[in-house]
Amino acid sequence: SPRRGAGRWIPAAILISAGLALAVSAVRSRAVIVEQIHLWSISSADPKRAGEAIRRLRRAGLRRSVGPLLEIVETREDLREDAIRALAEISARVSEPERLRILEGILPRAVAGEPAAYQAAGEVAEGVMSGPEMLARALEARFDEQQAEGAAPARGVLPRGRGDPFLQLAAAVLLRTWPGSRPQMERLLSRERLTASSSILECFRTAATGLKILEVPAASAGDALRHVVRHHPHSEIRALALAHAMDRREAYRWSSLLVDAYRSDASFTVRRAAVRIGCAVGPVPGGLDLRVLLLDESDPHLLREVIEARIVELTAGASSRVVPLLDDLSFAFTSARSPAAAAAASTLSAKEVERLRSILAESGDAELRDAASRALLAQDQDSTAGTGNHPAATGTAPRADAEPGAQK
Repeated sequence: SPRRGAGRWIPAAILISAGLALAVSAVRSRAVIVEQIHLWSISSADPKRAGEAIRRLRRAGLRRSVGPLLEIVETREDLREDAIRALAEISARVSEPERLRILEGILPRAVAGEPAAYQAAGEVAEGVMSGPEMLARALEARFDEQQAEGAAPARGVLPRGRGDPFLQLAAAVLLRTWPGSRPQMERLLSRERLTASSSILECFRTAATGLKILEVPAASAGDALRHVVRHHPHSEIRALALAHAMDRREAYRWSSLLVDAYRSDASFTVRRAAVRIGCAVGPVPGGLDLRVLLLDESDPHLLREVIEARIVELTAGASSRVVPLLDDLSFAFTSARSPAAAAAASTLSAKEVERLRSILAESGDAELRDAASRALLAQDQDSTAGTGNHPAATGTAPRADAEPGAQK
């Protein structure tokens, strides 16, 4: 009968389940035995034998291998790189607490800039929920240590480049875990450490162009950079991020950020930076055109910035690449505007001349009238000659940290 048939299958099912359980147990036991054999070998005084055992643990190692390999990282310089690489691969086969233990063990080596360590730390950190936070804290500790050692405050022209390997690692992990890493990112990018913040933002911008930095998706990097420009709580960081976004020949892809910053940012620091960046990169499709701004701007402080920028365009042309961005800091753009863009901006239009003359006649702002006067004077001079009466001729410009009405 059907019931008797079903009853016959029950013992068979039990036997099959038991057999599978025994098979799985046997496989696990074999894996543990293989792992233990290699663990005995890694303590060998023979570097060749120990190194071969470590390389085999990259494929066979499990939880039991973590402690001995971390000990080798600390005590055996000749085997350290192999042990770190093995730990990075083992981290994918162990639990979250063990991955965290691995990250804590190799992080000091990553901070020290050892290539195998920072690459492994990046791989492990993404598999640990607290990985981005750990990297952010380690990077903050490094910044604090540099400050304690008396590192000079940022002044002059910001150094360019993506910084040391560990900084690149931290930036890459933050980008690969974006947007979950937003709190750590906003904390690391700080007005108190503008040079380091600039290096992090340069990593973001380079990754956003599609160049590979530790395999960061370009879309994530672009989203993160846009978020910093629009939403970071510090106006200095927003201005710096805007400069990095516009510092490439494909700046037209980011031109909407420049326009939005000029029109909508609540900070005068950022709006002023947008004008100066627009002067450095020149007119780009969908971007800022200073010739139009000179005609339309009604705010006297921003209008003076626009006129000062037009003076630079009239006198410095394509050579204007270093921009006074904030406080005592200038930003050096890696590529100047095209000769065609420089030529197009090298003269004042009839409407611009009319606006400048009306400012001279009607404005009660002495600084604004002075800027208008110098712009008209620059129009009458050869673009390569200097008079000493305007910023481009003397190599100086209005201080970037001066708030509206502060310059006398």
